Amino acid sequence: MSSPSNNDLKKALDLHNQARSAKGNSPLTWSATLTAHAQAWADHCISVGKSEHADSSVTKEGENLGHFPNLDGQTVDNPAEIITNSWLAEEQTGNYHGEPISYDNYGQVGHYTQCVWNKSTQVGIAIAKDRNNIHVVARYNPQGNLLGAKPY
Repeated sequence: MSSPSNNDLKKALDLHNQARSAKGNSPLTWSATLTAHAQAWADHCISVGKSEHADSSVTKEGENLGHFPNLDGQTVDNPAEIITNSWLAEEQTGNYHGEPISYDNYGQVGHYTQCVWNKSTQVGIAIAKDRNNIHVVARYNPQGNLLGAKPY
């Protein structure tokens, strides 16, 4: 397993905060505690061989997951940046316009809305890799994506 470069994590945080600023939301701050929780869960995803969400009723944290093949251990220099860009792209691909979170739109825009959730103030991002997979996990406090609420 390998941890991401500081530059990669900084870029992922910067991308979150640029998207948040564009919607008038305050920036997220980095949390070592959330990073440790994210790392533990990324390691779990490697150990079970798949991306799966933690139980937010237990963790009390928001969570975004990303996964892609590691292509025989090939080096990927910026996995947190790549995955964060994919989360943020849901604004466009999911055709999101600030409506309340519902069962109907959550599946298309849930990563994006957690990234920009106005009540979230902290984030931690971690990566776990093995020969076949790269898992990126972000944890947020307080958690977002509350049904019936808006992210901004």
